[in-house]
Order: sequence, then C-alpha cells, then structure tokens
Amino acid sequence: MTAFKGELNLGAELDLCHSAAQFPLGTLARGSNGNLYRYVKFEDAVAYVLGHFVNIGAGETTWNVTNDISAAMAGYVGVGLVFQAVVPTQNQYGWVQVAGIGTFLAGSAAIIAGDWLKNDGTTDGALDEATAGTDEDIVAQALATVADAATGLCLLRIRGV
Repeated sequence: MTAFKGELNLGAELDLCHSAAQFPLGTLARGSNGNLYRYVKFEDAVAYVLGHFVNIGAGETTWNVTNDISAAMAGYVGVGLVFQAVVPTQNQYGWVQVAGIGTFLAGSAAIIAGDWLKNDGTTDGALDEATAGTDEDIVAQALATVADAATGLCLLRIRGV
C-alpha cells in the first residue's frame, strides 16, 4: 500500500467502501467538488444512512467511527458525515465528509437555516440545534430549514481538520 502525505485527490473513488483498508486510516482527500474527506473504519452494528454524523471516542488512537448514540454521547468527538449513495456497513472502510457543504439528518426537532448543529442525543447519526458559546461540540451550521427526521444541507465546521 502506498503511504500518502498531505491531501490526495481521488475524485469518484471517494464513494466506494471496502471490507479491507485501501488507505491509511485518517488520510485526507479533497473531492472534485472542493469538499474534504477523511478515510475511516465504520464500526458498530447501527445501520448507517446518508446524512448520518459519525464520531470517535475521546482518547482514540485510530479513526474507527460510530453513529451509535449509546456510545457516542459520552466523551466522543465529531468526525464527519456519511455521504455515499451506497452507504457503508459495519466494519467497512471508506470516507466521511469533514469539510464543505454536506447533507445531514435532523434529529428530534426541526432545524432553522442558520442554526448551529451538534450531535442529537436521541437519534443515531442525527444532528440537533446547538447554542453558540454554550455548546462546545458544534460540528456544522444549517444552510436550510429542515423538518425533524428529514435531511438538509449544512456547512461542516469540524475542529482539527
């Protein structure tokens, strides 16, 4: 396997998920649309869907991600959005979107355009309204008004990217 340094540009290959790693975990790639993606391993048995937000555990040393709120709410850090048309399954390797305009799943309440977003505490993979200056785990800003349990556009604001 070739070791990459910095960013690489993979274009359409970003949509693919595999059962074996194709790149080092944590690799960053810039898509042809200008969005930024990170290579991860999808863990846990909760089904992933388009727009799910994933996290890693505090203290993790690898890029193993989950959308499972039962694990993700206590000390977990936001990583990015599932964006593939054919979504990943448990233990597959693939890319999550970490910067740019993406599609997110709204949680248990409607989101208004301009709202700051954080992990939803009741719906796996969903985002919920956050309060700037109060919530430390803001990961995106809504670009459209979105009904609860629906998808809409956001601008990702992941720290450390």
